[in-house]
Amino acid sequence: MSEQSNVVVFNGTSLSRLAMQNRVLRSLRELGCTVLRVSQDSCLTIEIDAATCRCLDGQGSKPVRRRQGAEILNKVRFAGLEVVWREAA
Repeated sequence: MSEQSNVVVFNGTSLSRLAMQNRVLRSLRELGCTVLRVSQDSCLTIEIDAATCRCLDGQGSKPVRRRQGAEILNKVRFAGLEVVWREAA
């Protein structure tokens, strides 16, 4: 019998990462960004709505744009985390 388990272990490191992500989420929302998704990947990526991405002007690193099929993926570093939004190509 093969069952997959989605067990999450909360240790000091994982709790610290979650706390940092929560701080950044609050900051983004205070700036007026609409958060669509959060990820627990190695970059703690946060996806925001492209319609609200202007709130990050001058707040993070310069956006890096990469075409992915019919859309453009934009990435910036904000408060140590990766923030992304998608636009039509």
